[in-house]
Amino acid sequence: SEDELQGFESSLKAKVVFNTVDISKTEASILERQNTREKLGLLPEDFVIGYAANISKIKGAWDFLEMSSNIVKRFPDRSFKFLIVGQALVKPLKKSLLQRIGLREVPYDKFANYLRSPLLENKLKVLGFQKNILDIIATFDLMVIPTHLGALGRQPIEAMAVKTPTVITSGHSGKSRIVLHEENGLVVPMKNVKALTDAVASLIENPAFHQKLTKQGYEYAGHEFNPDINSDKVIELYQNLTNITIPGIKTHATEV
Repeated sequence: SEDELQGFESSLKAKVVFNTVDISKTEASILERQNTREKLGLLPEDFVIGYAANISKIKGAWDFLEMSSNIVKRFPDRSFKFLIVGQALVKPLKKSLLQRIGLREVPYDKFANYLRSPLLENKLKVLGFQKNILDIIATFDLMVIPTHLGALGRQPIEAMAVKTPTVITSGHSGKSRIVLHEENGLVVPMKNVKALTDAVASLIENPAFHQKLTKQGYEYAGHEFNPDINSDKVIELYQNLTNITIPGIKTHATEV
């Protein structure tokens, strides 16, 4: 995305072509949404908030869990499920000296504390690694992507394509057009749990706004993350570099 382009802005040849998703698979996941929710033991009244990444600080796992606790406190009468899809933490056989004296975090211990939290009891489900990730994301009412990496991966692309609105943290350049704030998702500053909580709360409180982002995100994915369209964009780049025209390739605007 535009985050990775930072530093190359002066090059007139710099282009951005987004990653894509298999449209046939995303459509199948949308159709299977209710069946998948039932298999996961989710109730019709559950508002499902999901996280799909490795469980680590750099991926924003602690921000997600802290936000989850805040949401439960803010909406005590709502039924929530918080689903974590990612590599589960393994208890270390031996702690380092710094961990033993409390100068370095023990990720497993921190995660275990959240699992034991009364606020998240019976609300937090850890699914581990899942091959059918699109099916799982399609069950979310909202996907939260609180990464500290400064750039986005595939998660918001996949989420929008299966009609799941997203709340994400901004990239380091602030120019990424994968998610457009208040158009097809919500973008908040990195490492800001309050902003993350407020953004999630705004979609819980306002179903019409939630539906708007769902619809517009899905439409955006159909155009911007479509493999047929984006493969033509890549071929067009090669045509421009080689001066060889390939019949049948449409011209697309790929300038940043």
